[in-house]
Amino acid sequence: MSGLRSSSGRKTLARSLRGSLIVHKSLPFAALLVGIVAASFACVKTAVSVDIGLCAMDCLLDACDSARGVPLLWLVCPLLSTFYLGWLWQIREVPVAVAFSGSRTRLAGIQLMDAVVVSAAVSLVFVASMVLFGLLLTEGFCNFDVAASRFAYVNKGLTLEAVPTVAIIAMVYLYCVASQIALFAVFYVVRTFVTTKGAIAIVGVLCLPAVHGHDSFIYDVAHNILGGSIVFPNPLSFLFEAANVGHASWLPGAGHGLLSLLAMMGVLLVFAFLLARRREFL
Repeated sequence: MSGLRSSSGRKTLARSLRGSLIVHKSLPFAALLVGIVAASFACVKTAVSVDIGLCAMDCLLDACDSARGVPLLWLVCPLLSTFYLGWLWQIREVPVAVAFSGSRTRLAGIQLMDAVVVSAAVSLVFVASMVLFGLLLTEGFCNFDVAASRFAYVNKGLTLEAVPTVAIIAMVYLYCVASQIALFAVFYVVRTFVTTKGAIAIVGVLCLPAVHGHDSFIYDVAHNILGGSIVFPNPLSFLFEAANVGHASWLPGAGHGLLSLLAMMGVLLVFAFLLARRREFL
């Protein structure tokens, strides 16, 4: 009987610990999503105060621009997410947790799956928040078929005969997920060489338009040091500019370059996974 009571007690304790851990992890995750919602509201509010004639889809597409002001998708979202992922991965790398994971390969797979899950959740909240606040604060959902729209202004009077709203949202969501996974893979790689805080800072700097842009000041410095003309673009710009879901990309015959972004995402994930397999924790 004492053995049964002891076994039952251990099971109860284990269930209690699992429940506490789930709650403990859910609070920072909820804080991350709330942060994305707040940042989305601030982005739409700022856009409405600066531009006129905006619709919800204008706000969404502009927020996906890696070089527009303070990029929401390419700077704010990944910074908030890396704070959460850094915290979560530190928990997974506690010696006891590493031992229970069974192998470095399995641990790396779990951590990179964390990145995929966070990317999907953050992208969903980002897109939903931008559309919702856009509907509340702008002149409607989508007016890309109207001559007086911002879409027409940006594209020199061109409009769409039929607006594929479902396709636009689906493509934008895929773009968001791919971009975040790629940046989280970069964060994972950098984090193997420096501290978590250092990796967050480095990723944040890389996400600044003044740094990753094809004509950034870093590129200008390199140009002045090397002298003459540089025939290749800023290599940091490849990840940020390979794909595009801006207004012009929706015109007939235009493209988004999403395959290039997906390819870079895949390469970065594989590199991160291979690097993690050789990492020592204990």
